[in-house]
Amino acid sequence: MKEKYEENCKQKMEEGKPFKKNHIRQGQSGAWRKVLTKEQEAKLFAVHNERCAEYGLPLELFDF
Repeated sequence: MKEKYEENCKQKMEEGKPFKKNHIRQGQSGAWRKVLTKEQEAKLFAVHNERCAEYGLPLELFDF
């Protein structure tokens, strides 16, 4: 998988297309919870709540 990813990145770079360097998805829903600190998670939810209010979206629309 990693070899295929590196091959794809090299090809995209040669073609001038954007790609995320050193990014391999973990393949799990909600894996971000293992990466963010509690402070970062609180900030994420605060910004999410602000944006939902700004655009008139219900908070229940997005399930974390």
